[in-house]
Amino acid sequence: MLGQVTDAGFDHLTLSDAANPCDFASGPKKPAGVAPDSIRRGLTSKSLFPTKVLIVEDEALVALDICDFLCEAGYEVVGLVATEQDAVRKARDLRPDLIIMDLKLKGGGDGFRASRRINTSQNIPILYITAYKNRKTLDRMNEQPSSHILFKPFARGPLLEAVETTVKRHRN
Repeated sequence: MLGQVTDAGFDHLTLSDAANPCDFASGPKKPAGVAPDSIRRGLTSKSLFPTKVLIVEDEALVALDICDFLCEAGYEVVGLVATEQDAVRKARDLRPDLIIMDLKLKGGGDGFRASRRINTSQNIPILYITAYKNRKTLDRMNEQPSSHILFKPFARGPLLEAVETTVKRHRN
């Protein structure tokens, strides 16, 4: 069952048999039968299965925009979560190919700490997103092995480029 989305944020959204986070993404949907090359974008080079992405973001509207961008580009969004604990749990349970991780999470959670906890048992590439472009954030970013950062606000194009780059670098 999907978590509830409110103006203040959400606890978590995850896939169930009945719903897909992409169904809740904002914006107009593409007409049926339209398959631009962006649909191929989410497919891995080693398979015909879409890249599975877990979104960890405590601002509901930002999370849904990211979800919308990724779904339109052919990625499979396997879950949306807003807390550090949920990020660690869902990464373990869902085994995504990529995690898009905000640095400041609901309940005082920390995206860097969540990614360290996740990658002690798994090797999942992380694309960090944040609105904080300061020396402390950049120093902490440099301590993260093979990860990338994207500063808010961002548009669809830069997000998709960062996603592709993060996935490709991790596979090489």
